[in-house]
Amino acid sequence: MNEYVTFKRTALLMLMFITAWCLPVKGQWSQTQGNYTLSGGCVGKNYLGINSGAGGGLYLKSSDIAQGAYLLFKLENPEQVAKFQFKAGRTSETNDYILGDDGKLWLPLDEAEVNGDEHSYFTYYGAEGSSAGDVIAYTISVHCKRVDADPLATFTGSVEVVNPVEIIPSIKKIRGEVNEDIRFSITLRGGDTFTNRENLVLRIFNTNNSNGNSFDLTSTDEHQLNNDESGWWIQVGNVAAETIYSFNIRANDIIKSELYFSLREKIEGTEEEIEIPSSLHIPVQIPYSVSKQDVEGLQAIANANTSQELKDYVANEGWLTQGEESQDVTVYTRWNEDVSPAQLEYLSLNNFGEGLTAWPSKDVSFDALKTLSIHNCDVASLDVSSLASLTSLSISNTKISTYSDVTLPENPALDVWGRMPTKAIGTPVQGQEDYLCEIQAGDTVDLSEYATQGVKFIWYNNSYPRTEITLESI
Repeated sequence: MNEYVTFKRTALLMLMFITAWCLPVKGQWSQTQGNYTLSGGCVGKNYLGINSGAGGGLYLKSSDIAQGAYLLFKLENPEQVAKFQFKAGRTSETNDYILGDDGKLWLPLDEAEVNGDEHSYFTYYGAEGSSAGDVIAYTISVHCKRVDADPLATFTGSVEVVNPVEIIPSIKKIRGEVNEDIRFSITLRGGDTFTNRENLVLRIFNTNNSNGNSFDLTSTDEHQLNNDESGWWIQVGNVAAETIYSFNIRANDIIKSELYFSLREKIEGTEEEIEIPSSLHIPVQIPYSVSKQDVEGLQAIANANTSQELKDYVANEGWLTQGEESQDVTVYTRWNEDVSPAQLEYLSLNNFGEGLTAWPSKDVSFDALKTLSIHNCDVASLDVSSLASLTSLSISNTKISTYSDVTLPENPALDVWGRMPTKAIGTPVQGQEDYLCEIQAGDTVDLSEYATQGVKFIWYNNSYPRTEITLESI
């Protein structure tokens, strides 16, 4: 008997590893020398988080740009080339030019995008390989030809690599009703780099104010909340290791927007501000309601089981305040907010053990549920035949012991996968008995146990990359 076999109904489970680089915030600077003005995110002083990068336009404006002219990006210390990356392209999708080992990058202005007397490139700069505290200084100069000497204009820039500040919300989403007070807070942690820094400001923006601010944002603690044409701000005289800022929001009309929080450093003697790496977006949707039918289904599951945590989640409307999904989160939901009321489309139940043993199928009707995941729960049978929209069902480490314990909806596109005790298909491989069996040429195996639910088998070579094979080719 094979203790655990990974199974799937329609296709091989693919694990996708996504490598993403963060786009940290930056100061949008402009410098002018003579008849040349250079602007863009990499101009002037900037901050980058460790192993992060930033992208944006680099713009040179002048009526004196002659054919054959160049921009030269040059590190002041070429030995820092291993700690700093600089690339440029005609679009955000291309890297036509890359910083050389000598710490230089020549950009032909004849190849740039041109809009009137403005030439531009899309640039990316990153600090992979750098450490907190590193400062990478550079110049960007204009040349009439590809010769380092005698620049027509020279501009400066620098990047300080830092441990980003943390801005942590008390709630992930702001939800409520029109003319209702909704309280929330954020916690600002200065971290190693910015604790005890002075002359900073906490900025708050409404990212969708096309109809004006249709809500009032007020401070409910001792911090003075100011406002101007771009949003709200709080003067941060000295960044503490941890500070809590409390707010109240009250909408007088329908809102679907985001509040954007960022910490910025004010440049003395100027109106400029440099945004510190780390920012926060909190979605705002008022009014907000969820499907009564879906709530009743969640309540039915809670009522049929003993888990107090599950009961509290439903009673306290946990979908309004839940954090990020993880293996340690016992119940997690996602809702389709493009419709009103919002409909449940994702439900994950984890690690309830004997606290979740029943699935009250007669009382559960989730019309829009697409994904259901049940892991480490003692449910012994599962009837999801009423979930017509279900496209993914994951079951692992439950009391379900055979496929006949699971009743599925009539949906050919339904993907069922997970881990459960079942009969081995073939001969278990020594040392890998829990997950790998072999079938030799000429062997006969009994698949009748798996045919009860209309299971489709797809066979693959046990090699990488896996390729699908047909029985005739074995």
